[in-house]
Amino acid sequence: MPAKKSVVQKTKKHAESEVKSQKEIGDKKRGALSSVATAFKTYGEDLKKIGGDLALPYRHFVHWNVSKTVIFAYALIAGLVFSLPFLLAIGGVIFYALSFPAGEATAALVSSKESISTGLINAALFENFGKAALSIVLFLFVLATFSIFATYGYYLLAHAYRGYFEGIETPLRSNPFFDWKRVWKFAGVLGWSSLYVLAPILVGAALFLVAILLFATNSEEVSQNFVLWISTFVIVVAALISSAYLAFRTGFATFTLLSSENPGTAKSFVTESMAISRGKILRIALAFLPFAIAVGSFESLAEKADLSLSASRMYETAVSLQSGNERASDDAELLKRYVDPTLGNDDLSDLVKRFSKHDPQSEGIGKALFDDVAPYLDRDQLDPNWRIFETAFSLVSFVLLDGLLTLALFSIYVRIGGHLRNPKEEPLVAA
Repeated sequence: MPAKKSVVQKTKKHAESEVKSQKEIGDKKRGALSSVATAFKTYGEDLKKIGGDLALPYRHFVHWNVSKTVIFAYALIAGLVFSLPFLLAIGGVIFYALSFPAGEATAALVSSKESISTGLINAALFENFGKAALSIVLFLFVLATFSIFATYGYYLLAHAYRGYFEGIETPLRSNPFFDWKRVWKFAGVLGWSSLYVLAPILVGAALFLVAILLFATNSEEVSQNFVLWISTFVIVVAALISSAYLAFRTGFATFTLLSSENPGTAKSFVTESMAISRGKILRIALAFLPFAIAVGSFESLAEKADLSLSASRMYETAVSLQSGNERASDDAELLKRYVDPTLGNDDLSDLVKRFSKHDPQSEGIGKALFDDVAPYLDRDQLDPNWRIFETAFSLVSFVLLDGLLTLALFSIYVRIGGHLRNPKEEPLVAA
């Protein structure tokens, strides 16, 4: 009997253990489903809030567009003014290079009409290395200057967006257009952010060179080495993912500077951005992506609409030109007179193939023929006013869409990242 009782107790305990295990599994499944449901609910709330914020500029439509116009004009003029010394220096280098006779290798390279040897090219590069290197460095300074003021323009636009969040229209004169300490601090923040984002790409380039040295010793091995190609693919993918990740991590750096009165170091704002975005990268990326796709799609549709209308005007012009011809073949020949004169040999060969697909004896300038060859026709002759229409579409895109992605990022910073940095201020929105 005791043995039988022991067996019954073990069976009972085993059954209880099974029930408990099943209950734990059920709890875990319900917990996982609840977490997924909560994540989707949070995501939906994020999109709703950010979408509502994107409507703010349209409630202040005139102020928004006046601010954009003034701010971007300032950014362009400031970029030109501050890059002017570097542009003049580049002009000086070119003038210096043209004022003296070219070296032997350079002269031989310019005058050569036969095949050019690698040695001659290397010799010419060596002769002009100093001038070329100096011009490249100066050009990089020009590029950096324009980049700083272009992005500073969007930083100034964020001042207007901050006002919209607070229910006011920020006066233009309150923008720090000529607060050079802030401009310099902004340049530092942008520099540190760029360094973080570019670091994986620079490391990837170094690793690629190491891979070449390890796995290939000549050009044939470079093109055929399977291990090298796999290594290159892994390096490129890892570098791009790392750069995108760091771009989101440092993306709030300029916003943390927006209302700061604290003269901290430029790096401190980048560090603060990384602290704000810690553990929220996926949420931030998923919140930004739909709005980036939407704005990009609207801009693409506007561009396609402009090109489509231009093609229609070109076709109408071409049809009107054929009215005096008696034969359809003459119509097709007439169209050939309006081929873009700047086409290269490859494009001309492709154009001949496209013409040959159609029967000019019966079609003339038919819609099918025209649509096939339209990309190779001279737009200036067939649609002389295309620039006016293109400018009109660009203005509509600027008025309705430009600056929205900056607002989307700012909204994500406020809604998901927390609030504006100044500790003396109350948060604009509860985090």
